[in-house]
Amino acid sequence: MKTLTIKYPILIPTVLDQLWNINTKLLPNHSSVQFFEALASSKANSARCTASADSMRTNQISQHKSISEQIQEQTRLVKKMTKRTKQLEERLTNIVDANVSSLKENNMRILAQVSRVQ
Repeated sequence: MKTLTIKYPILIPTVLDQLWNINTKLLPNHSSVQFFEALASSKANSARCTASADSMRTNQISQHKSISEQIQEQTRLVKKMTKRTKQLEERLTNIVDANVSSLKENNMRILAQVSRVQ
C-alpha cells in the first residue's frame, strides 16, 4: 500500500483505504498511483491556498493596525493643535483688549489736551 503524507487531511484513513482498494481493483496500477498523486497534489494545493489566505489575513490585520495607529496619531495631533489654537486665540484676545484699552486712554488724553487748548 502506498503511504501519503497529507498536511490537512479531509478524508479519514479508512476512506482513503477504501478508495485505494476500489481504485486498484477497477483501474490498472499506474492509474492508481496517478490518482493518489493527483490527490496528494490537490491536498498540497489546498494547503498552499490555506497558507496564502492566512498570509493575506495576517497582512490585512497588520494594515488595519497600522491604519488604526495612524488615525490615533492624527487624532492626537488634532487635539494638540486645537489646544494650541485656543491658547493663541486667548493670547490674541488679551493683546487686542490691551491695545483697545491703551487706544481709549490715549484718545482720552488727546481729547483732554484738545479741550485745554481750546
